[in-house]
This record gives sequence, C-alpha cells and structure tokens, in this order.
Amino acid sequence: MQSTKITAKRTGNFFTVTLNIGKQVLLIKFDTGACNTVISAEVLYGAISNVQKENLKKYCERNGIVPKSFEATTGSTMKGYPVVFNNVEVNGVQFSRFFCYIVVDFEDSKKSKIKKFALLGDDFLDCCGYSHKPHEDIEIFCFDDEGYSLKENAMSSKDICELLSNG
Repeated sequence: MQSTKITAKRTGNFFTVTLNIGKQVLLIKFDTGACNTVISAEVLYGAISNVQKENLKKYCERNGIVPKSFEATTGSTMKGYPVVFNNVEVNGVQFSRFFCYIVVDFEDSKKSKIKKFALLGDDFLDCCGYSHKPHEDIEIFCFDDEGYSLKENAMSSKDICELLSNG
C-alpha cells in the first residue's frame, strides 16, 4: 500500500480528477457506481470511423482480447476494450500502469446521446483509501498498487493509439 494524496474536486453534483495519458489531459469523474473505469474513444482520439472500429475488432479477435459489455444509466449498452496505459498521472500522482476500458461501440445508439465520457470506476477506487465529509472534496490518501490489476487480456496503449488515432 503506497501513501498518496489525490483530491477529487467537487464539480457540481460530481467529483473529478485530472488524468494525464501521454499528451492527453482530461477530467475523469469519480464514479463509485461504475464497476469499471471506462473512457469513450472520442475523448482520447476524436471521432472514430467504422474502418477504425473494424480494425480494432479484428486486432482484438486475433489477440484474444474480449470486449466487455456495459450498460449506461440511460439504458444503452456499449462495448469496451480492455487497455493498459503506462506512466499515467492522476492529479499529478504517477501510476506505472492504469487500466480502463475504451468504449467505441454503442449497441443502441438511439438511446445513447452522450458519446464523450470518462468514469473512474470501482476497479480503481476499490484500491484507494479515501475519506469524504459532507459537502467537501474527496481525499485519497493511499493506493494498493499490488491489488490493482485487470483480470482480462488487455491491449497496450501503443496498440490502441495506432488503431484509433487520427493523425
């Protein structure tokens, strides 16, 4: 268990932290209701073409990477692909590895109006020691790096970047 200090800032009705993945900086919602950390591909890579989606699916099939289905609060279903990113910062704190699911497919796009989202889920939060007092920010004070893992076979950040980046 490593000692750390990360503050999830209250932003309206939710809490956010800053996530630095390579040159990308994004706000990610602290979401205890999300089982897994999920980030839509559009947040990281912009609009994704059907050709890019097909290339990603073929790559995953060839490499034994199985997408996971998620259901949004809107009732829409989406598929996320497991990815491991190296050397990610959460509010300036360095993590040697960061696991998430990159969502590119919405199975019922009529229900899903939100195409850009980033949720820090319970797979990450379950490894955190944190405190939260009413009407205050959430303070993360430790992280179980050894207990933080992904059970599935995942693709590397380099591979997904090559498959989905637009330029």
